[in-house]
Formats: sequence, C-alpha cells, structure tokens
Amino acid sequence: MIDISMGTILLGGAIASTMFFESRDAYRQLHRTQVFYLAEAGIMRAWQEFNDGATELTALLKGADGIAQTTDDGILSFGSSVNLGVGSYSVIVTDNDDGDGDMYSDTDYVALITSTGSTPVDPGVTKTIQAYMEVIPPPD
Repeated sequence: MIDISMGTILLGGAIASTMFFESRDAYRQLHRTQVFYLAEAGIMRAWQEFNDGATELTALLKGADGIAQTTDDGILSFGSSVNLGVGSYSVIVTDNDDGDGDMYSDTDYVALITSTGSTPVDPGVTKTIQAYMEVIPPPD
C-alpha cells in the first residue's frame, strides 16, 4: 500500500514538473515569436518611410543635427523606439560599406536598416533583423 502511494506521489510530481517546464517553454516561444514580429514591423516601418520619400541618406545618416557621431545619427522620423502591442521596436539606419570609407556619407543609395524587437514581459528575449534598402536617387 505504501509503495503504491509513494509511486503515485512520484508520478504526480513528475507530471507537475513536466507541466511547469512545458508551460515555461511555451511562453518563451511565444515571446520569441512576438519580438520577431516586432523587429519585422520596424523594418516595414523604415521601408514605408523610404517609400514615402526619405531618400537623402547622407542627411539621415548624420541625423537631424547634421553632425556625425551624435545620438540622432540614423534615426528616422518616428524616433528611435516605437511601442507596439506587447513590446517595442527600435530602428537605426547605417551606411553600407560603399567603398568611400565614410560611414556618414552615402555614395550608392543603399543603407543598412537594423531593427530590434523587444518585450518587457521577458526582457532577455530580443530579436534583431537587418535588411539592405536601396532608394531611388533624387532627380538631377
């Protein structure tokens, strides 16, 4: 009788432990998926801004103050971070290696967009996505 009770207790404990870890893993996977889509939203928002006419890359690379190596470098008009749903995304635009040796001057109309999604629910879970964006040069 004691052996059956002890076995039942051990089995119950094993089941409860498995349920706990499976639940935790499911929430982590949910958060990974959420931050991925947040990062994707940042890429799409940057794409939309470029599509709407933000084609002067050199000015964008230097930021609103027009000075290289300051905190506003590569920040789009919507700001450095945007809250969306369960988290946020941050987007920064940098120059691709276009061969001119200057990361604050664009010569080939291609920029690197870096977007990072994060959620305060699970601060250790973030996702960063990068995409190259080519803009149409302004008419001469």
